[in-house]
Amino acid sequence: MPNVKKAARGKRRWIGIKIEGNTKILDEILENYTSSKLAWRSNDAALAIVGISLVEYNKFLSDVAETKYLESITSSGKIRLVKMRLGIV
Repeated sequence: MPNVKKAARGKRRWIGIKIEGNTKILDEILENYTSSKLAWRSNDAALAIVGISLVEYNKFLSDVAETKYLESITSSGKIRLVKMRLGIV
């Protein structure tokens, strides 16, 4: 059976998020999304990188914007770019 081509795979956006105070709130929001993925979290849990499907991307950003303790810093289709913007790599 042939491999699925890159263009046929599901698209994903990687989002850099700043967490202030309550660190459990991000986990609670991610439970509402079927294709979410917590890719990285800093040791002090102040920063995180979340992968979300392109279909759910706008809804996720609005949920983060409505949440008191979360702030979206950057997003991209490539996790490498989000890491660079957050100063991880």
